[in-house]
Amino acid sequence: MQRNHKPEMLLHYPVLSRADFILFRLLGPGLGNLLFPLYRAFQSQKRMGGSLVFPQFFQIKLGPFLRQEKDKRTYFDLFCRRDVVDVLAHIRAIFGDSMPEECVNQESSQFRVRTIRYEGLKGYFRDLDPEWRFDFCDYLLQRASFGQQLRNEIDEIGAHDICVHLRRGDFMPESAQEGSSSGMCYRIADDWYVQAVSKALQKFPDAKVRVFTDADKLEPSLLEKLNCSAIDQSRNALHALMKMSAHGAIVASKSSFSLWSAFLGQQYMYINNDFDLGFYVPDGGVEYERV
Repeated sequence: MQRNHKPEMLLHYPVLSRADFILFRLLGPGLGNLLFPLYRAFQSQKRMGGSLVFPQFFQIKLGPFLRQEKDKRTYFDLFCRRDVVDVLAHIRAIFGDSMPEECVNQESSQFRVRTIRYEGLKGYFRDLDPEWRFDFCDYLLQRASFGQQLRNEIDEIGAHDICVHLRRGDFMPESAQEGSSSGMCYRIADDWYVQAVSKALQKFPDAKVRVFTDADKLEPSLLEKLNCSAIDQSRNALHALMKMSAHGAIVASKSSFSLWSAFLGQQYMYINNDFDLGFYVPDGGVEYERV
């Protein structure tokens, strides 16, 4: 006689690093790239039920320290401390039977493996359903460290204000590039940012312009040309991203961080002429203008 076993809770586990030791991870990409598996796990949990495993964001990597970057990207302070339930679910996800997301038929609940792994960038934003972006933002805000402070700072941002994401850090200078610079991780010249902000102010004439940057220092003359109202002093990368997404428009760098802001906030985006946006975002995914 065959017994009917009550299925265990289905776990959706975003894998942020292969070297995951529960309390910390070794290596790992920047926050923008870490959000891709988290969002895919989040939207699958909404569609299929089960429980989302909140992953360990704290990571140890030497690169940002060796390059003396402003943001060391350990992400120790992004979120509130996980509770016992979070940690136990994480342990079960790592050591229990699991399958990768591409092997799952979302119409079926007959498989015996009860953990689904979501890993890597996959198709970038082409795999993400914008239907869940408001819920995802709420999820991040509920988990964020100093969440009330973040909410208060978001409330001060106007719906037609402009954010400028002036990315430097580990990005490759244009003068050092080899081959095409149409992808991510290339710096854009300051003159382009000035031109793009001028264009944005024609569409949003009463907007405040806030600059978000990982550069140690920006020349006062550049800030003046950008019509900068303020340089963001966010507590951490998550605070910066959530505040960026609250603006009505973004002058974007060639980074997933900028694209996340545009995606979560459904912003009007100004992008560099040679940026191959179609590789990362589906047609109609964001409203944008090339400069």
